[in-house]
Amino acid sequence: MLVICEDSGSDQARASVMCELGSVAFQEGLYAEGLEWHTTALNIFRYYENRLGEASVLPQMGLIEKRQGDFDSAERHITESLRIFEAVNDEASIGQALLSLTSIAVHQHDYEQGRILSHRALALFEKLGLSQGVLKAKNNLTFIEKHRG
Repeated sequence: MLVICEDSGSDQARASVMCELGSVAFQEGLYAEGLEWHTTALNIFRYYENRLGEASVLPQMGLIEKRQGDFDSAERHITESLRIFEAVNDEASIGQALLSLTSIAVHQHDYEQGRILSHRALALFEKLGLSQGVLKAKNNLTFIEKHRG
């Protein structure tokens, strides 16, 4: 795998390959290795002040951390990506980040926070006409209502 990274050209191209390798490791259940690849990529993106590169890798790190039960780190990384997406007004990615934060809130039984986040995501997806996002947000809201008690 390191040979692939070495042959991929620029540092930022290597970082993109590292993100892919991190995703493959995650899919194979190799969470520590996946997080290591993503962390290295994040450091490269930060070195070059590539905010969109950072925003692309942070949710992946959050997903791994969530799977490992480290909800605080997951929430911190996804929230950081959310701030970047807000700064560049990438509304579809903002909606996705809100759905990821909803999932973390629900895992922690913070149904009220999950409801708020899902409503924000739903409003964005409806505005953008993204039916899959609308469906996911509505599904979250149904789940939350069922489990809120």
